[in-house]
Amino acid sequence: MLVVDGAVFGGDLLKVPVPDVIELKPRWMASMEAARFEAEIRNCPILVVYSDAGHAGFDTVWRNVYSRAEFLRTSEQCVLLIALSGDRAAPEKRTVDGVEIEWDPVFQVPRKDRLRLNQSIEGVYVTQSYMNPLHLVLDTIGTELSRFDGHELTGQTFVDEIRAQQKRLGGEAVFLTQYRDFMVRIRTIVEAREKQGHAHCFAELDKLCKKELSPHPSFQGYIERLKGALTAEGERWIEEADKMHRRGQDDEARKLLLKVIRSFRGRDLEIKARKALEAMKS
Repeated sequence: MLVVDGAVFGGDLLKVPVPDVIELKPRWMASMEAARFEAEIRNCPILVVYSDAGHAGFDTVWRNVYSRAEFLRTSEQCVLLIALSGDRAAPEKRTVDGVEIEWDPVFQVPRKDRLRLNQSIEGVYVTQSYMNPLHLVLDTIGTELSRFDGHELTGQTFVDEIRAQQKRLGGEAVFLTQYRDFMVRIRTIVEAREKQGHAHCFAELDKLCKKELSPHPSFQGYIERLKGALTAEGERWIEEADKMHRRGQDDEARKLLLKVIRSFRGRDLEIKARKALEAMKS
């Protein structure tokens, strides 16, 4: 089970993730999969911090860089990944989706995921000697763009590096607070599909793309994938209705097809469901 921002992540695209932003603190992640997912949508670089929790070099950069307001402001323009071994504070217990896990109270990530990420980063990216902590700047698919040792990082070098790598990516980045706002609204739209119908979801998502997401092609790409998942849900209902019909469960099949007709009104799946319903009658 992959936990991001205190909720289960991945698998179902219709479970829209929303960043758990903590006021006046950088928002860290501990999953490369989730970081790449978000970085692709936001069109922004990923900063990986790789170190040992008790290392003196990490303590120095923590005091001089990570805890400063300048770092917080610039971290809005990238995705932060913490690949740390050891612990800076005793882990807490947290229940997510009915499962109790160990939670890192400092970085607000699952402890197990953080330790696993540390090992993964070591196996893939740590190919030469470095000074703690190691900083890796990655693109949206995890390819290394640059690296620098702990003593090389200051508030200004962090600002300059993120700006430089954003230019390499091209286009505008979606800042974290803006991303969270969009994702909250998208999740509200998607979760309303049972009451308001899938057709309403498509209309609202198209409206959002046209009015507010036009400067962000990467975000529009995510919306298209989301719309594909909404369509796939309707397709599954039609397939399930066909299986019910073959088992002689015609009443249940009709109810499911009528649900598709109501929910996808004015779209291709409405026509497909009506044809399936007519075929059952003949």
